[in-house]
Amino acid sequence: MKPSDQFRQNAYNCLHLAERARDKPSSMRFRRMARAWRAIAEEQDWLDGEKATASHEGENDPNGVSGS
Repeated sequence: MKPSDQFRQNAYNCLHLAERARDKPSSMRFRRMARAWRAIAEEQDWLDGEKATASHEGENDPNGVSGS
């Protein structure tokens, strides 16, 4: 299993825990964790060269401008 797939599985598990949480603060905490795991998965996909993300555009340009 690719690391990004494992991170997505972690996100799914957090959402499952959010649904079963006893109170709203706990549910919201698990939902924030799920969002974080999804972001990590996206980042890992980028690091693995599988996906280009807007957050990395212009990364090699010291002025943050790409294309010209």
